Amino acid sequence: MGDPRDIDDSSPWSDAPLMNNAQGPIIYFAMRYSMADEVSAACAQMAAERGLVCFDVQWNQLRPAAEES
Repeated sequence: MGDPRDIDDSSPWSDAPLMNNAQGPIIYFAMRYSMADEVSAACAQMAAERGLVCFDVQWNQLRPAAEES
C-alpha cells in the first residue's frame, strides 16, 4: 500500500516508509509499475554515483547506470 500522505498519488513507491525495507546493507524499493522504468533508472544512477550497486529483480541482474548501458 502507498503512503497515505501521498494524496495526489504521485509517489513512485508502492509501499512506505522505505526505511522499513532496509535490512543490513540492502534496501528493497517497491515501485509502482507505471513509474518503474524511470525510477529504477534513476535509482541505478544514484547508486553508481555513490559507489553502490543496483540489482533489478525484474531483470534478475545488476542494473547498470545510464552511461554504462
